[in-house]
Amino acid sequence: MPIQWALMLVNDLKKQGKLEDGSMITSVPVPLAYPQTVALAIRFYFLISVVSRQYLIHPTLNHPNPVDFYIPFMTMFQFIFYVGWLKVAEALLNPLGEDDDDFESNYIIDRNISIGLSIVDDAYGQLPKQMPDTFKVHKKPLYTEESAKVPINPLIGSAAQKK
Repeated sequence: MPIQWALMLVNDLKKQGKLEDGSMITSVPVPLAYPQTVALAIRFYFLISVVSRQYLIHPTLNHPNPVDFYIPFMTMFQFIFYVGWLKVAEALLNPLGEDDDDFESNYIIDRNISIGLSIVDDAYGQLPKQMPDTFKVHKKPLYTEESAKVPINPLIGSAAQKK
């Protein structure tokens, strides 16, 4: 009832001219500044981290692990994760895409709307004829009727035998 009430209010407001058609609200894209700012921030962060995470080489400093001098493992892991998340976020800006290998979302939406309307309009109050399943094949089970009566793992609780 609340949804029907809300839809009736929206229809009344449209008839009175107080509410415009809201069908184009979903076509507002994400501003280009957001993805560009995130991409620039990630690239700038790793440019700074390449310089700032270098070890100081001094004769008085004792470093227990000399491998970190040559290969910055943690910076590499951070780069892989952050740039991977950035690429996923860029792909999610247009999840259905417009390439040849993407889903045909217009066809799917049109088909679902037409099927939904035909169910509501054309098939209301009409029950389909009940028929046996054409793929049902009557086969004998792999066990006898006597063995089916004996439970293998009966569901009896641990306190059921206590009196």
